[in-house]
Amino acid sequence: MNPYNGFTPSQRMKAFRWLKAQDREPVEVCDACGSKANVNPHSEDYSEPFGDHIGAFALCYACHMMVHCRFKNLDLWLVYCGEVRLGLRLQDPPVTWPAFRSRILVQRKMSWRGSPGVRERVLDAIEEGTW
Repeated sequence: MNPYNGFTPSQRMKAFRWLKAQDREPVEVCDACGSKANVNPHSEDYSEPFGDHIGAFALCYACHMMVHCRFKNLDLWLVYCGEVRLGLRLQDPPVTWPAFRSRILVQRKMSWRGSPGVRERVLDAIEEGTW
């Protein structure tokens, strides 16, 4: 685990262990794109005391990795957010880091599916820190 948003790997792991110990319902739908595949909790804030801010977002693997890679891949992040804003999501999204890195970050291959329609702007809220 790497540092993220000013939090150390140790802080992040402590929050992750706390979240795992909670009796929360599993997340099933991505808050950003609406995908039902490989959805997991995401935190932007790992501060103590722990509470609802830990695992505040349910993100599919693609949205989750885009959030974590946004600072080093701003142009790709902006394209991704634009498509998600339109109500689209990745067709056949990668579900492992090597596949994501190769297809999305290196090859920049993104095929989209879905019906256009504005979704809640979760990715914008994460970027702006207004969550």
